Amino acid sequence: LAAFLVFSNLKGKPHFNYSNNCEIAHQALLRFDLEACRKALSRERTKNPDNLLIPYFRNYIDFFKAFAFENGNSYSRVIEKMDQRINTINDGPESKYKKLLQGEVYLHQSLVHLKFGDNLKAAWDLSRAYQFLEDNKEQYPDFLLADRAYYALQAIVGSLPQSYYILANLAGLDGSLNEAINKYKASLKQLANNNKYRYFYRESKVLYAYLQLHLLGNEAKALKIVKSVAKEAPNNPVNKVFLTNIADQVKNNKLVLETLRQYRESKPPIPYLDYKLGEALLKKHDPEARFYLGRYIKNFEGKSYVKDPYLKIGWSYLMTGQMDQYQNCLYLVKQKGGKRRAEDQQALKEVGQYDQTNVWLLKARLAFDGGYYDT
Repeated sequence: LAAFLVFSNLKGKPHFNYSNNCEIAHQALLRFDLEACRKALSRERTKNPDNLLIPYFRNYIDFFKAFAFENGNSYSRVIEKMDQRINTINDGPESKYKKLLQGEVYLHQSLVHLKFGDNLKAAWDLSRAYQFLEDNKEQYPDFLLADRAYYALQAIVGSLPQSYYILANLAGLDGSLNEAINKYKASLKQLANNNKYRYFYRESKVLYAYLQLHLLGNEAKALKIVKSVAKEAPNNPVNKVFLTNIADQVKNNKLVLETLRQYRESKPPIPYLDYKLGEALLKKHDPEARFYLGRYIKNFEGKSYVKDPYLKIGWSYLMTGQMDQYQNCLYLVKQKGGKRRAEDQQALKEVGQYDQTNVWLLKARLAFDGGYYDT
């Protein structure tokens, strides 16, 4: 009877409820099963249409799609929908979830702006995200989920050079690297013991790995963390993105190839994994790299990371002495894709850097980048 009265009171009023359907949607998101996520949210909308966790998780779908496929034609539409969701959440009652969700949607929006090259809008939304997360932390200091993004942003701000730190203060951002990392670690331990928020814990572990790698330079710890996350769900493509990304950064090419082995037989759901597979094979001087880099170009809808794979396909042809194909790829580097990403800018700079007279230098460079130091 009590449960019925609570549900009856909630029905028809905007509210926040991390329900069973929301948990199922969250789990589906973390394995990049966007269709299963949509179905779970649809069930929740039928049962509980005013639950404001629905727009939050729908925002996650758009966020993931923007990063996985980078369809520039839908960029403005995605941002418009994110703004609408922030307003929808704002109409909800006071709750420990309200400012947290608004802050995280602003954070998603900031990262999407950054992905599409709108750096000023990205900075503005990052500032707004920080303010919402800070307010939520002050208002609900004991709420476990209030710590994740807030302390991560504090750590990032605390790691900025002094010149940037002054600008960060002007934007309302503040942080101490070591203090924020320690607090993040403490909150992670608390999340680990909370079964209700176990999927938030998995997200938080991955973020902690990146904080360890990029802010503290602790490669071994970062790799250990993402390995443990991937081990829990070895076929999860999202986990494979994180694991291969960090393994690549620490020059563990063998681990990249081992992690992506299954995609040599079937196309991955996230095109970026083809890019990493082709790149990893190239570091072994394997001509099959061309196939996976080409498959990535074919299935990726965006303009970033396009010049770079064309260059790497060209390098593969150069290493096998196929000079006409190599020259054609150099032409495509100049003609295809965008110039926003550092990798694509570097690809343009490296057009024609190698030829038959110094191909040995290219081979040595690729082997070194893969961690093959005795090649």
